Amino acid sequence: MLTLWPKFSLIDKITKINVFRLKPLQKITLEARVVGDGGKVFESHAHFIATRHGQVDVCREPSVGGSYRGVSAMGLLWSMKPSPRQRKGIRLTKSDVTKPYKVVLDCFDGHTDPQESSSLQPLCSNTFEKGYMADGVKRIPVREGRIRGTLFLPPGDGPFPGVIDLLGAAGGLVEFKASLLASHGFATLALAYLGYEDQPLIPSSINLDYFEEAANWLISHPKVLPHGIGMHAICYGSWIALLMASYQIAPIKAVVAISPLVIACPLPFQLRGRVSDIIPPDESKVVSSEKGSIYRFALPTGIDYINPTTVSKYSAITPVENINCPVMLVSGTADLYIPTDFTVKFIIDRLKENGKEHLCTNLRYPQAGHLIEPPYSPLCDFSFNKVAKEVGGYPYVAWGGETVAHARAQEDCWPKILHFLRKHVQQDTESEV
Repeated sequence: MLTLWPKFSLIDKITKINVFRLKPLQKITLEARVVGDGGKVFESHAHFIATRHGQVDVCREPSVGGSYRGVSAMGLLWSMKPSPRQRKGIRLTKSDVTKPYKVVLDCFDGHTDPQESSSLQPLCSNTFEKGYMADGVKRIPVREGRIRGTLFLPPGDGPFPGVIDLLGAAGGLVEFKASLLASHGFATLALAYLGYEDQPLIPSSINLDYFEEAANWLISHPKVLPHGIGMHAICYGSWIALLMASYQIAPIKAVVAISPLVIACPLPFQLRGRVSDIIPPDESKVVSSEKGSIYRFALPTGIDYINPTTVSKYSAITPVENINCPVMLVSGTADLYIPTDFTVKFIIDRLKENGKEHLCTNLRYPQAGHLIEPPYSPLCDFSFNKVAKEVGGYPYVAWGGETVAHARAQEDCWPKILHFLRKHVQQDTESEV
C-alpha cells in the first residue's frame, strides 16, 4: 500500500510518501513521473530497503541508489531529469499555473531501473499534485497602458504587501514564481518586458520608465499596501531591480536579486530619455561545452566606476552605492552564466564603502548554479534559449550547478526570501522594528 499526504500541496511543501505491507527488509524501487506543460516528461527513481516492520517512510529512510542517495523527503522531485528520447535542452517550468502538476508514483519490487525495463509491473501506484497557486489566489491579467503582466492576489480582503517578480532575458510572461509568492501572502505582479505581445524580444534599450510605471500602478492598487513594494528578480531582472533601487525609481522597500547582474551588457538602459553606456561581452571568451555556451567568462569583471562617455548618458555600471533599501543577494558558485562572485563582491564592497553594509544580506551557495528556483524544482543545468538563437549564437546555454548542492540551496534560500520580503515590505518604515 502506497500512501501520499497531502494529495495536493504547493511545490515548496513536503508530500509525505509511505509504503506499507512490505516484507521485512524488502528491497523496493519508487519511480516518480510527471508530464509537464507541452508534454515534457520528467522522471526519477530511488531504491529503498523496508524496515523490519515492512515499511518505507521516504521522509525518514535513505535512498540507497537511483536518482539520489540519502534521506530527502522530496528527493524524487528535485532529482528528476528528462525521460529518454526527448528533445535536448528541455526545462520543467509551469506555463499554466492554474493547473497543478500530477505526479505518478509507482512502487516496484527489487532494486531496478524502471527506464530500462518497461515491462515491469508495479506492486502499487498512486498520484499526488504539486502546484503554484493556493486555493483562493486570484489571477488577473494586466493590460494597463504599456504594462503587460499578470497580478496575483492572495485570498482575503487585503491590503497585501506588493511585489514585482521579474524573470531573466528569455522573454515572455512567466508566472510560476509570482503565483507562488501570492500563495504566501504577497500581491505579486508578474511583469513581462521582453518578447511578449507587442514587446520586442531584443529591444534597443531597457526602458526603466516602463518599470516605474508598473511599480506605481502596483502601489496604487487598492489591494496593495501603499508605502512601497518589493522586487523579486533573477539574472537580467535582478539588474533591472538593482537599477530601480539605485536610481530610486518608485518606492522600492526591498530587493531580492538572484544571480545578479550589475553591468549594462549587452543592452543599455534608458531613463527619462537618457540612454546608458554599455560594456559589451567579449565573445571570444564564450566557452563552448557539450551542454551549451558558457557566458560566465565573457562578461566584464575587474571593472572600476566608468564615467559616462557624454553628459547625456548614464554609466554602464549600476551605482549600487545609492541604494537605500535592504538587498538580499542569492548566488551559486557554479553559475556558468553570470560571474556572480565578482558581481556579489562588487555590490557588497560598494555598499560597505558608503556605510551601508547593514542593508545587504548575502546567501552564497557552493556548487549551486544560475537558475535558483523554489524548493524541489529539478536542476536545469542547460536549456534551449531563443534569445541566443535570435542573435545567431549557439541556441543552448549552460547554467551550471551540481544536483544535490543546487537542491539544498533552493530549499535553504526560499524561506529566507519569504521572511526577508515580509520583514521589509509588509510594514511601513516608521513601524518597522
